[in-house]
Amino acid sequence: MSYRDPPWIPVKDEATRKALDEIRRALMELARDLRFLDVTVALPNGTNVVVRPGLGRALLGYAIGAPSGAVSAGYVNEVARTMDTITFQANGYGATISLPIRFW
Repeated sequence: MSYRDPPWIPVKDEATRKALDEIRRALMELARDLRFLDVTVALPNGTNVVVRPGLGRALLGYAIGAPSGAVSAGYVNEVARTMDTITFQANGYGATISLPIRFW
């Protein structure tokens, strides 16, 4: 067993060791390419707003934070989604809200 092998996976076969090395390299490359983008979007009440994060690749997902600037309780809908844009609509807030969004 070499220093590169985790202690819980003893690898004696050279072909298996090479396959694990390839998997490790691929995972490290994926982790390097996966990036997050944090933006704050102004959403007027009752209006569709198209957000284009500009990640340089297709969107994998997003998380919405707590809105600020609301005068009453409301909700945010995802109206439409394409490979690189998402359309949101805020309803019931009574004012334009600021919404933090994390894209990945």
